[in-house]
Amino acid sequence: MVRSSTKSSGAKLTWCPRVKDIHLVKGDWESKDSIKQWTIVAGNSEVVKMAESADEENKSFTNKLVIDGEITKHYKGFKITFQVTSEGQGYSLKLTIEYEKANEEVPTPSKHLDFGINLTKAVGAYLLIA
Repeated sequence: MVRSSTKSSGAKLTWCPRVKDIHLVKGDWESKDSIKQWTIVAGNSEVVKMAESADEENKSFTNKLVIDGEITKHYKGFKITFQVTSEGQGYSLKLTIEYEKANEEVPTPSKHLDFGINLTKAVGAYLLIA
């Protein structure tokens, strides 16, 4: 992804077309503790705040996503943790999705789970050619 020094990335995310925009909320585009706000379309528009952290010693980075928007009508909390770790000459990708239903009638968030899986596949494919 191409990053700029402005508040918005301005990049077209062809590897993940559901991501419509990314804005810098805190820090800069390269800092490990920066926070970026993503606008993602998964049925209805959702807003995602992402905090990044890097572990130089273990050669890994982790993105923690907190989702707001339409989803908050059905879930008390929704968080995605996406971790990439260097292992030998390859990478390990780990996706963790935590959510709490507002009540028992609320369905499993299938489209959001599918989005997380597709994002993992897209990053994996990118790492294979990087």
